[in-house]
This record gives sequence, C-alpha cells and structure tokens, in this order.
Amino acid sequence: MKNLIKQFCSYLPIDIWERSLAYSIQKNAFPEIKNCEIVDQRNNLWDVAIDAHIKKDSLLLYLEFGVFEGESIKYFASKNHNANSLFLGLDSFEGLPEDWGNMPKGTFNSSG
Repeated sequence: MKNLIKQFCSYLPIDIWERSLAYSIQKNAFPEIKNCEIVDQRNNLWDVAIDAHIKKDSLLLYLEFGVFEGESIKYFASKNHNANSLFLGLDSFEGLPEDWGNMPKGTFNSSG
C-alpha cells in the first residue's frame, strides 16, 4: 500500500506539493499566524499585501529584480496613484543563470 501511495503521489504536479507544504507550515509550525488569509493566486496575495501596507496615494520606491515579462511590477504600479512613485524593474532577460529547484538554467529567457 505504501508503494502504491508513493507511485500515485509521484504523478501529482509539483505545485500541489508546494502549496500543501506551505499550508502545512503556515497552519502547524507557526501558531502565531494560524489566522492568516490563504490565497490561491499570486495576484490575490499581492492584493492582501497592498491592502495591509500600502495606501493608494503612498509615495513608493518599488524595486524588482528579475521582472521576466513585468506582470507583478505592472500590477503594483497600477494600484499606486502617486505620480511621484518610482517603479524600477531590472533584468538581464537571459533567464536563470543556473539551475534553481526544478527549473533549469535559462528558464525565463526572453532572448536578452
């Protein structure tokens, strides 16, 4: 039975394991954050952070390293209404410089 469960689990996508682990850690290892909001998409997490820490007219200096296609920096910029805020995204657009987790070197390459 143990081998059957292992075999079944090996077919599940890695993001299911990552989410399960994150949920388990959040709920069990850190009792002081048991009541944290659980979100299922990253833009929902961004909204939680914005709502908790950033006023719409706040002056921000936002730096992002490794922007890839700019999804997150565009999102944060769209939520800020202070014309003096600065959003700076930096990237080589050559992808990861080395293997990182299950992503091989070059992942996120946008051809420079």
